[in-house]
Amino acid sequence: MIDKLNIGSEPVFDERIVKIETRTYNPYANTTFRYNNEIRIPIQQQDLYILPCESYLYVKRKVMKQVAVDGATVTLGYNCISFMFDEIRYELDGVEIDRNRNVGITSTLKNYVSISSDKNAIMKSAA
Repeated sequence: MIDKLNIGSEPVFDERIVKIETRTYNPYANTTFRYNNEIRIPIQQQDLYILPCESYLYVKRKVMKQVAVDGATVTLGYNCISFMFDEIRYELDGVEIDRNRNVGITSTLKNYVSISSDKNAIMKSAA
């Protein structure tokens, strides 16, 4: 007990309660996502703490051409996935904590301001 009160020593961090879960979510009504569908990702466990800054949203998508043209290629622009969303909201117990509208525009502007040129070059080569 006395060593817990020793404020002169280095702090001890307990990071044993860390778990990564991957979940698959499908649309409620249809079998495919269409324009203007709402996607909700509910977490039902009440004894679970979520750290949004460590959370990721992986989007897997198949790109198809409407008309096949010989020699034509499809190129997706930078940050194209965020332009698929009109709005992203984070709610906790039905209370809105944070909201972002025009996700593609706001995330692109944020990255222009906050990412260094070195990191930008790395991200471009990863695309």
